[in-house]
Amino acid sequence: MLTPAWLVGEWMVAATSRAGGAVLATEVLVTALAYLSAVPDPRGISSAPRTTLAWIGGIALVPAALALVAAHGDSYLPGDLDRVLSVAGWVGAIGLPVALAWWLRSGLSLPLLSLAAWTVAGPFFAGRRGAYPFLWAGVLSLGLVTWGLLERRSERINLGVAGFGITVLSFYFSSLMDRLGRSASLVGLGLLFLGGGWAMEQGRRRLVARVAGGSR
Repeated sequence: MLTPAWLVGEWMVAATSRAGGAVLATEVLVTALAYLSAVPDPRGISSAPRTTLAWIGGIALVPAALALVAAHGDSYLPGDLDRVLSVAGWVGAIGLPVALAWWLRSGLSLPLLSLAAWTVAGPFFAGRRGAYPFLWAGVLSLGLVTWGLLERRSERINLGVAGFGITVLSFYFSSLMDRLGRSASLVGLGLLFLGGGWAMEQGRRRLVARVAGGSR
């Protein structure tokens, strides 16, 4: 945790403005994905440090995604940030976590690279109005579920389902609730919680059971 915290601090000092927020949020999110990829060990050996890294990555994943969406005003090469510094920031934000994931796994998996690439696309989607940020977050959540299925990791499935639920709920509050009357919005919220929550939980249980059954 200290090394990413140190890098975050150095970037905040170097950027000296909110213009570097997209770089920072992307670096934290890709690092969380790299930490999450620490298990399973490619050698098949159970390791407490790897499990700890995976826990840290899982805990940081959702807040990091929310932070990236909140950096909606930033572009890839902000005008008020030195171009060389901006490019160096993006190279470090992507290259360092990917290099860490490569070292942890003795190679790189296609799902992890795909999620990292989609993370880099986050500032573009977050900077647009309408449903684009929710589309980005929804695809990221479904990508986590797919990654969990491919590598038989139930924690990634759980994180993906939770992220998808948060995305749907946020979309309802920000885009749909204001267009409905008070009574209709409350009824819709209740249906969303009861019906949507039940459906998502049933789907999550089936996916986790499939992973658990296939790992025996």
